[in-house]
Amino acid sequence: MHEAAARASERDAELDPGVIWPKDRWVRTDDGADIAYTFLGPDNGPVIALCSGFLCPDTWWAALAPVLADAGYRVLLFHYRGTAVSRPPRQPGWHGRGIGRDAFTIPRFAADLEAIVEGESISSLAVAGHSMGSQVALEAYRLMPERVRAILSLTGPYASPVHTLYGVDYLGLLLYPLAQAAVYLSAPPVVRALWRFGWQRLPIARLGKLVRALGPRMDPEAMRSYVEHGAVSDPYIAALTTSGMHAHSAEDLLPLVDVPVLVVAGGKDPFSPPSLGRTMAERIPDAVLRVAPLGTHGTMLEYPESVNGWVLDFLEARYPV
Repeated sequence: MHEAAARASERDAELDPGVIWPKDRWVRTDDGADIAYTFLGPDNGPVIALCSGFLCPDTWWAALAPVLADAGYRVLLFHYRGTAVSRPPRQPGWHGRGIGRDAFTIPRFAADLEAIVEGESISSLAVAGHSMGSQVALEAYRLMPERVRAILSLTGPYASPVHTLYGVDYLGLLLYPLAQAAVYLSAPPVVRALWRFGWQRLPIARLGKLVRALGPRMDPEAMRSYVEHGAVSDPYIAALTTSGMHAHSAEDLLPLVDVPVLVVAGGKDPFSPPSLGRTMAERIPDAVLRVAPLGTHGTMLEYPESVNGWVLDFLEARYPV
């Protein structure tokens, strides 16, 4: 990564509170994006890559990543292009016209992970995904079946969540286009101001509980880095990522997955409901399902003892140190 981009990314890291673990390594992709990443844990441990959710920096891995590192795993943490300190291939420009939608697809995010894997000469790894990151993890397996040894889907779908949103089929098909139209049709300064105001002034954690995305056990302090990160994020990149997430499906891949898979679901998750987790576990030949009965989309931070235990037990049996 050239020095100018490195200096810009160091500046972004200071300004973006979503960066819990500083990213000290970089890879430039074939289309010019600079992907920031780092490792936790021993250099000789089995690699496990953590794929974050939509517009998520490091927040959701705060409870799990240190536990994995302490258990002897080499934990790969990276930011998607345009998220936190990773750079997009180009700046979005007016109404996002500077970047095509194909630059922010789920397969593109998986290809960015593949670039890291190839650059680090990693011959085998497990991939874990939270929320949208579950889609990325499945696509990473599609790209690297000879390298991926295990998959962990942590309250995440295998396809666009719009079909399962609140258990109402096609509800999201109305909500997502409306949200994107609001971004694309508004003047950029207005969009950015409203976006920043919403993240900074609205009680995001409280609203999350109101719409049942988060449960009563979610500590607002645990959400602080995520909320503050959202305020400095680019709404146009968020809209492009939404398009990519909505357009993706790995349904065709499920019966072809030839590695062990752990599926963790929240019993009260409106975005990735337990019925979705059961479908994944049924269609994947070698999958185990674990359900936190009162967990929501924030199960990883609401019930860390349960999730961490399930993950470590699975890895010990199927991808040991």
